[in-house]
Amino acid sequence: MSTSQELETGSSIPHTTSDEESVDSRLLPGPGLAMDATHMSHVQMLEQQLARIMEERDAAEIAHAHERNRMQTQLASFRKQAEKDLEELKTRQEEIEAGAPSLDEQVSQAKEQLHDLPFSDAAYVAAKQRPVERRSLREELTIVLHERLQKHVEEAERLKRERDTAREALTRATDELQLVEREAQRAASNHAVEMRAVEQEAAAVAARNERLEAELADALLQKELLQAKGAMYDEVKATADRLQTAADADARERTLADTRTTVLSEERERLAGALREKEHTVELLTMDKAYLGNQAKLLGEQVAKLEVMCDQRQEKVRELKRARQELYDKLLATREDTAAAHEQRLQAEIARIEARARGDLEQIRREAEEVREREMRALRDMRDAAALEAERAQAKVREGTAVYDELLLRYRELQKTADAAQADLRAEVKVKAFEVDRAQLLKEETTSQMKQLKLQNEMLQAKVKVLTENYRALDTELNKQLGEARNELALVRERLAHYELLEKELDEAVVSAAEGYKDEPSVRWLEQLGTSVPIAVRRRIQQSLHLAKRCAALEKEVDRLKALGGTQEREIQSLGEQVEDYRARLQHTEQPRDFLVEALHKCEKDLRAANREKDCRQVDLERARAESADLRAKLGALQADLRRILEERNALEGFKHLLREQQGTAQLRERLIADLSRANWGKGRKDDGAGRTANSTKQLVYEGEGKARDVDGVKVDLAGWFKRVASRPAAA
Repeated sequence: MSTSQELETGSSIPHTTSDEESVDSRLLPGPGLAMDATHMSHVQMLEQQLARIMEERDAAEIAHAHERNRMQTQLASFRKQAEKDLEELKTRQEEIEAGAPSLDEQVSQAKEQLHDLPFSDAAYVAAKQRPVERRSLREELTIVLHERLQKHVEEAERLKRERDTAREALTRATDELQLVEREAQRAASNHAVEMRAVEQEAAAVAARNERLEAELADALLQKELLQAKGAMYDEVKATADRLQTAADADARERTLADTRTTVLSEERERLAGALREKEHTVELLTMDKAYLGNQAKLLGEQVAKLEVMCDQRQEKVRELKRARQELYDKLLATREDTAAAHEQRLQAEIARIEARARGDLEQIRREAEEVREREMRALRDMRDAAALEAERAQAKVREGTAVYDELLLRYRELQKTADAAQADLRAEVKVKAFEVDRAQLLKEETTSQMKQLKLQNEMLQAKVKVLTENYRALDTELNKQLGEARNELALVRERLAHYELLEKELDEAVVSAAEGYKDEPSVRWLEQLGTSVPIAVRRRIQQSLHLAKRCAALEKEVDRLKALGGTQEREIQSLGEQVEDYRARLQHTEQPRDFLVEALHKCEKDLRAANREKDCRQVDLERARAESADLRAKLGALQADLRRILEERNALEGFKHLLREQQGTAQLRERLIADLSRANWGKGRKDDGAGRTANSTKQLVYEGEGKARDVDGVKVDLAGWFKRVASRPAAA
């Protein structure tokens, strides 16, 4: 019982509904670490309880083995004592048989009286009220059998109570197991929600990458436009360098975003693997718990059964001793009565025998010998029959015990099956009730959405009328503008032919002036010509790009020559050091002890090589320190981004939930925005005074409550619409 209670206590430990979920436990502490730690602590607690239960089970097995050995020893001693008592009884029985040959009749009469013994309470009370010395053998047997039957009835009642207690414990254990399974399912659902959030964050990062690419393309376009606006090459080059720097920064940010996406994907896979491992661990722990619970129950039942058997055997031994003592007393009393009656009868017989002849005395002796032998044979037969009766009774008791155990096991199996079926039915009823509630909530939500759609439909019909009128007016204005544009196009084509001729001549003049360029006054006439002649931006951009390519090629050639000059200078310096070395060796060679000079020269050479290696290592160390500082900065930026993402995740989840609830109205809203954009979309192109054009930003303004928001160049007042959506009833 203590083992089952500890199992129930271990299974009733509260579980946390959070799941082990974190973005990167080495970079950012988050709620996933707390959830993981809680789950790990719970698993450790279960493992400790399992270890304690195993230790208690081993201790119980050892104690049970000791108790079984002790009981076997006691049974052996009891068996020896019983055999000894039986030998004594046999000896006394033989003495009694030798001294009392008339017991055969009394035993037969006692057998006849024992055929219909009463077992009722009234007979027991009546026999119990009689004094002990006046009770007959039948009354004594009635009392003994009634008391034994009462003990068996009490034992049966106790077993029933234990059965009810075990059934209640099994029900509690089943409820606890269902609770653990529900907690595991809830943890799995929470983990799935977190994984979906991580995937959505990855999608957001991918969208951000696309947006950065679009911004990069816009920046490149802006770069070309700014280059076209420049009049001097230096300004164009500075602007290009600046834009190139911005483009490199955007590329680095894109690379960083790709790295973040890869890290998040790896983290998601790692978390999925961890979840599968945890689920497998929970299943193993559940199976171990069920197996240990069954083993503990079986051991408890075996211990209780052994205790009952031990008590029964002890009680049987005490009853046998008491019956032996009572039988011995009764036999002594019967022997005394029989001896007195026999003496009286012998005296009378002696008187009669003395009156008769010696022949009658011999006949009486022969008859007495035959009677004695017949009584002895009858007593032996009774003894054998009693032994057989006892053996048959023991076999029946063993068979009844085996049948009782089998029926008890079948009853428990049926009870387990019925409890499992009842738990399944309860779960199905709960699921059906939940589905009914969800259907009711969906019905209410559908009704409210229908009402709102009707109102929106009426509003859209009014807007369609207004948009139709606007469309007609815009169509009329468009036809008018097309006529004007055709007229202007004819004039522009005539100017274009003359303009292209001027551009061609101007290109030739610029190239020829650049080849003979010496000072500014010599080409000032070309600048005056450029101000008087209209210039095309596209052609000027092409010419500037051609000149920039030539300039870049010349700069690369200059850099290559500088690098080559630095290499040659280092070689010259190395050769100078070798010359100095050779001169020193020449001076030392003329002196004695050339081997010392050679060793000194070798040491000096090794020293110079070590100094050069030290300088190289110092440069590598500085480079490594710079890279480490850069990596620390990137790591700090990554941690800050992850913190910001996790802080904004709750708001994003709320917004996603709101959008998920309003999926029915999303298409209607998009259609409304499209109609409004077609109605109020403004277009126009403005000339910047130098012949260069720029596209104006198209915007759509929808007036409503609150402030307007700019979404990809479209300004829409969403505050009032979000307030109306938030006031609607949420789905189940």
